[in-house]
Amino acid sequence: MPDWVCEIVSPGHEHKDTLQLFLLLQRHRVPFYWLIWPEDRVLIAHRIEGDSYRVIG
Repeated sequence: MPDWVCEIVSPGHEHKDTLQLFLLLQRHRVPFYWLIWPEDRVLIAHRIEGDSYRVIG
């Protein structure tokens, strides 16, 4: 399992990119998960704390 995943959110795949993968990585306790929306120039970084992710930036 990786220690860090960066997902670039694709138009039309938001549900898969922001929910399904998020829950899968959280369940497997991947330490860091980043989501990037290139069109909006937004990055949200998560870190696992306990059994769930917390936004860190």
